[in-house]
Amino acid sequence: MYHVYDGGGVQIDGPSLPGAQGFLEKVSVVGNFYMDMVSSASIDVVTTASPYKEERTQWSLGVDALRGKTTYSLQLHQQLRE
Repeated sequence: MYHVYDGGGVQIDGPSLPGAQGFLEKVSVVGNFYMDMVSSASIDVVTTASPYKEERTQWSLGVDALRGKTTYSLQLHQQLRE
C-alpha cells in the first residue's frame, strides 16, 4: 500500500507493508513496516522560506496464539522520527 495526502500546505506520503503467516492452525505471526514523509509550511514558515520536513518510520511484530476459546497476543512496536 502507498498513501498520499496533499492539502492545506501539508504533503504526507509513504509506503506500508503488512504481512501475516499462520502456523499449526493455532498460531499466527503478523508484521508491518510503515513509513511516511511529512513536508509542510505554516504561513510564518512560508514567508520566511523555512520549510518543515520530517520522516517517520514504524514497525510492528506480533504473535497470536489460540488456546481453547482464548487468544493470547504479544505485540512489539517501534516508532522513529528523523
